[in-house]
Amino acid sequence: MKKILIISHSFPPLNLISSRRAEAFAHYFPTYGFSTAVVTELREKEIIDGREDWKWHSPGTAVKKEEAGTYSVYLVPRLKTVKQRIINLLLSVPVLKVPVRMLLVGRGHPHGYYYYCYEGFKSFLWRHLEDNKYDCILASYKPDYPVRLAYEIKKRFGIPFIIDYRDHWDNRLINIQQEFTWKDNFINFFAKRTHSRWLKEALFFEIVNNPLKELLTSHTGFKNGYVIPNGFEKSIFDHDTTPVSDQFFYITYTGNIYPVNDFSFFYKAIGIFLASLDIDDAAKVKIRFFTSPEANLAEQKKNIPSENLAINGWIAKQDVVKRLKESSILLTLGFINQPGTIPGKVFEYLASGRNILVIPSDKRDLDELIKKTQAGLATSDENEAAAFLVKKFREWLSGRVAYEGNTSEISIYSREEQVGKLAALIEKHLAEA
Repeated sequence: MKKILIISHSFPPLNLISSRRAEAFAHYFPTYGFSTAVVTELREKEIIDGREDWKWHSPGTAVKKEEAGTYSVYLVPRLKTVKQRIINLLLSVPVLKVPVRMLLVGRGHPHGYYYYCYEGFKSFLWRHLEDNKYDCILASYKPDYPVRLAYEIKKRFGIPFIIDYRDHWDNRLINIQQEFTWKDNFINFFAKRTHSRWLKEALFFEIVNNPLKELLTSHTGFKNGYVIPNGFEKSIFDHDTTPVSDQFFYITYTGNIYPVNDFSFFYKAIGIFLASLDIDDAAKVKIRFFTSPEANLAEQKKNIPSENLAINGWIAKQDVVKRLKESSILLTLGFINQPGTIPGKVFEYLASGRNILVIPSDKRDLDELIKKTQAGLATSDENEAAAFLVKKFREWLSGRVAYEGNTSEISIYSREEQVGKLAALIEKHLAEA
């Protein structure tokens, strides 16, 4: 059985889609013939000034090893080193922040606040790899240090590596309307140079969608790239039997809200929809947002009637499943300025077996995904969206919201299926190396 080592900053207990992606790799690789180990941060919570935060550990704290069912995890303590303290101090001085950031980017450390991770992980890995042999390294990006470490491991120990980019270093580059400052251009110049150097030594890279793959290839000239989209944990959704709510017609949005999101299409559609209902029926409609507590939702509060709006912060993963399953409609937005972007939440939406409304449509990958899976409607026509909502509301009043999702197409996007696709690529490239 081949052995693979995953180096990832994001990993549970962090409740992020990036953490769940890395966890899925670790969990399912053994299904496809890889013995798996993970190197990540040791995260332990503590209360500081009445606020919960991740603990900084004392010098001398040992790396912990845990067995997590199908894989092993090495947890590197969070040590605020002397170099990290100096970097943090320099980055906190307004007049120094930009030149220091540029210096770090130029030296291949664009995410300076994680330099302590680079130091701690490297110290552990250089000892660990003297006695433990691996066939491949999977470096998870962002931040950058896992990729840099994989590159340096290849140079020192000869172990081949792949890069799970998840995102481009600057997704704004896919937006043809984006305007960049001279600082942005400087950082992107050095990022292209650095990532080109790293990729030159990699077996291949994989990333979450086609536009980002094309962008990364164009910026680095490296053509061994593949798309491994985000996915869903099938067992979690299969085991949850929460029914559609019969109290409220829930239209639910989960995940981050980004500045490039254009909600104006949805506001017009929801206005048309609500205007078509009488007062009693309109009161049964609840539009829910589960997003960052820091998110600015002033626009949503202004454009959605208060009696129909419910704003919530982050909730636990299992609670997300319940909130999705009790919904009649799951809302997301196409990135019209970044066409091809598929928000990670869409895969959880697919797994829930509930109708999805994408408005506006990106008229590319997300639109194609909804059509192929028959899981709802993707449109930029407010009247079409409103008619869709009216139809589903009438079905809900009658006791059943019809759903026509193609389960065989949807199953392709389970985490297990996507990890299997990646495992096959690793096997192929290792054989050819």
